[in-house]
Amino acid sequence: MEKRDLKEKILEWLGIRTDPELREYMDHTNMRAGLYVGIMVALSELAVAISAIPYSIRYVSEFNRTQWLITHLTAYIGFMLISTYLAVYSYLYLKGKSRNHVASVTAVTMFGMATVLFGAFITYGSFEKHGHIFFFVAAVFSIAGLFVYNPIFTIVFIIGSFVGFEMFLERMVAPFPAGVRVNYYSSLFALLVLGISHYNERRFSSKNQLSVRRMSLYDSLTGVKNLRSFEFDAEKSVNKLTYMLVCDVDDFKYFNDQFGHHAGDHVLKEIVEMAQEGGPKKEVYRMNGDEITIVSYETNLPDITAWANDWMKRVRKIEWNGYALYLNLSIGIVYGVPESEAEVLTMRTYADRKMYEAKREGGARIASDSLENALIEAERGENLNKVYKATDADPLTGLPSIHLFRERAKQQMVQMDKDDEPYVLVWFDIVNFKSYNEKYGFQGGDQLLKTIGIVIQDSFKEALVSRFSDDHFVVLCSTDDLIENIETVRHSVHSLQQDTHLETKAGIYQPEKDETNVSIACDRAKLVCDNIKNNYEQHYKYYDENIYRELKKKHYIIDTIDEAVRNGYIEVYYQPVVRSMSGELCGVEALARWNDPEIGYLEPKDFIESLEQNRLIYKLDLHVVKCICRDLKTLRDAGCDTVPVSLNLSRLDFELCDVVGAIEEAMDEYGIPKDMLHVEITESALIDNTDFLKQEVDRIRDNGLEVWMDDFGSGYSSLNTLQDYNFDVIKIDMIFLKNYSTSLSAREILASVVNMCKRIGIRTLAEGVETEEQMEFLKNIGCEKLQGFLFDRPIRLNDLREKLEKNELVMENRKNRDYYDTIGRVNVLSQTPMEYFDAKLRGAATELYSGIPLAIAECYQKNEFRYLMANDKYYELMSALGRERLEDSSMYINSLSRDVKDRFIESVAESKRRAKAIPCTFNIDGREYLVYVRFIASLGERDAIILLMSEGSLGQMAVF
Repeated sequence: MEKRDLKEKILEWLGIRTDPELREYMDHTNMRAGLYVGIMVALSELAVAISAIPYSIRYVSEFNRTQWLITHLTAYIGFMLISTYLAVYSYLYLKGKSRNHVASVTAVTMFGMATVLFGAFITYGSFEKHGHIFFFVAAVFSIAGLFVYNPIFTIVFIIGSFVGFEMFLERMVAPFPAGVRVNYYSSLFALLVLGISHYNERRFSSKNQLSVRRMSLYDSLTGVKNLRSFEFDAEKSVNKLTYMLVCDVDDFKYFNDQFGHHAGDHVLKEIVEMAQEGGPKKEVYRMNGDEITIVSYETNLPDITAWANDWMKRVRKIEWNGYALYLNLSIGIVYGVPESEAEVLTMRTYADRKMYEAKREGGARIASDSLENALIEAERGENLNKVYKATDADPLTGLPSIHLFRERAKQQMVQMDKDDEPYVLVWFDIVNFKSYNEKYGFQGGDQLLKTIGIVIQDSFKEALVSRFSDDHFVVLCSTDDLIENIETVRHSVHSLQQDTHLETKAGIYQPEKDETNVSIACDRAKLVCDNIKNNYEQHYKYYDENIYRELKKKHYIIDTIDEAVRNGYIEVYYQPVVRSMSGELCGVEALARWNDPEIGYLEPKDFIESLEQNRLIYKLDLHVVKCICRDLKTLRDAGCDTVPVSLNLSRLDFELCDVVGAIEEAMDEYGIPKDMLHVEITESALIDNTDFLKQEVDRIRDNGLEVWMDDFGSGYSSLNTLQDYNFDVIKIDMIFLKNYSTSLSAREILASVVNMCKRIGIRTLAEGVETEEQMEFLKNIGCEKLQGFLFDRPIRLNDLREKLEKNELVMENRKNRDYYDTIGRVNVLSQTPMEYFDAKLRGAATELYSGIPLAIAECYQKNEFRYLMANDKYYELMSALGRERLEDSSMYINSLSRDVKDRFIESVAESKRRAKAIPCTFNIDGREYLVYVRFIASLGERDAIILLMSEGSLGQMAVF
């Protein structure tokens, strides 16, 4: 959607630029008012005309009586005829007999002009001129309030009327009071504001109604019309030579199971796009699942068959990630001239049956027949032809048809309003009906639908029930025992499933008082039903404005993603990642934030989910990649230090574009080193299409970038995923930290995960850290990096720089990064903590908490010493010695004699030379302690070491 500039907004505000569907809503509003206004005014003018004669005899002089009667009776009768015309046309419009926009505008305009002229005439001809001056103004205000006029018409017509009337004011009232003139033109201004405001208020209201209608009429995946649209469009085919095609992808369920639903969505979009290309003019509808219906008029059977064959050939060439899929279509065609909307629906039903015939013959075929034969077959089989033509009952279930349901529902809704009886419309959708149909054929599916219709009728006694289409049923009922009845239907349908999992979803809409638009009510019930269709835990839901707002927001996101990227509405925020040992900023995670000028701030969960569902997420992620590279270059050009940035990629990014190539191109364009960008992939994204994604993950790592697994532990295949893919870091799902304070098992699991990752050479990062206690625990089990609100929320780049300048955060430099990365390889939970560094010890036995007191410390050449971290056993030993904190132990060691310090420094130096652990003994409080010192890494004047301490002899300790 292109951004509307000021000029376009003004044109829309003035009513110059609008669309046909919006005009239809406006016309409907006017015709509804016109019906009642026209009737009332016509009857009023008839009564006035009849009473004019006795009035003239009593009040008009004999000399003027004849002339008065001629002029006034002409005005009354003329106004009555115009009002009658408005009422009659409005009635025809509302009944669907005429839907001409020009005629609708003409009817309202003629009535408006007649009202103004009549008001002017009565005012001018009144004996009480002073008292009737504003009769004219009142008449114009009434028309402006009753009908919706285009603002341009309002401006021209109202100003013209007032200027014309002004010319007669001096003749009517002399002298004309200044106060009256001020009031007169104040009324003019107020009337203009009223007219324009009325139009725009109705325009916004109509847009909202239209938005609901469009959301229910178009398929969200492919963008083409859906089954609901097909039902609305049925009248277009009446008395017109029509070719109806119904197609289905052979073995599509198997394809979906094999490659995943994302692959199925991709294929469906391509098939629909191909259906729209070439051949005769046609309308394409996606009905349910992989079923597509095509309606064409301007063609013949050979041409439409030739086009269908070409379409099938093109579909066979569709590829998925470089693999030819060789998909086949089965197509049924029915052609003829339907005499009613019911026969149009019959055409689709029999085209669907012909398609199944083609499928049973092996698929990849076209089966065709005429409407005439279809009707004869129906008459022979179930004698349904009369039912079709009457359009009073659904030919399959015998329930009221859509048209009959709408008529009866409107009557019942009006009556229930009068009786103050609360009522609802319930939209039922049968989940997995398509699979049932494929397994048992259309005859089995038809029998199931008949049974479900009976179940719903039995559950909702005395309610109005209709089958709208395929597996969709609608119920108008009172609110008594509503949920109980819905659950009864659900359990009954569930018991019918045989070996196919059938489930029902119910959307519930409760209309407001005096709300009797059945179509809109049904649309809203369907919207809420669709809203829970993929939620396996929720079986019913009430409609509320939040659902409408959510749907409207999703459509806005889809429509404006390109504009948002182009205009910078989507920004990149950065959340700090902190080194557990040093507390320094060692990285940031890039997160997208959408701040829209029209609808304000959008939650990430809203736009990310919507973009993924509609396969547009790659546009967001490619934008984030460019923003990261641009920001890193900006910092580098300003002479600022930088830390690596991690970004999240969706599984769909790999399928919809060459995201690996795009990242490499952006990094080359901005000159970003490979080690400054890390790629995060959510664990759940790696479950499907393993071979392809494994290839892409390896490709990223081959390009020099680290690959991190995000949300480790959130899915069901974490260990399998670790086995199948090569990761540099795993981000532990914050769900473990949520239960940290109350669950010992959560701490045990966290320690086990860190221990496992250390053993296979993967670094760890915990997200969701919110307390100092969590931070200390994670540091002491060896988790190297931490992220969470304890350190900061996601913030803008400038805010991050400001925090660094104020030393609220300290940035880790590249040397420190290498130093701490090396220290991070140490597994403090293992009996062989240097296992990563010493291959010969890889087979050594390990435990979660090894029972060996172990700590990591730094020893400076200035003979200073400080602890970085320690495991639980080391803390227990320090506590037994009366030192609760590592800082206390650091102070104690720094206070030891020079001889002891020198001996300790020599042990560190020897370990550094020999790359092995060196034993030392210390006498503390009269006890002899054995300490093994193992060098890890150096940075400037400091050495990182492992300390393993125990009370006892040298022989009791395992050398590592």
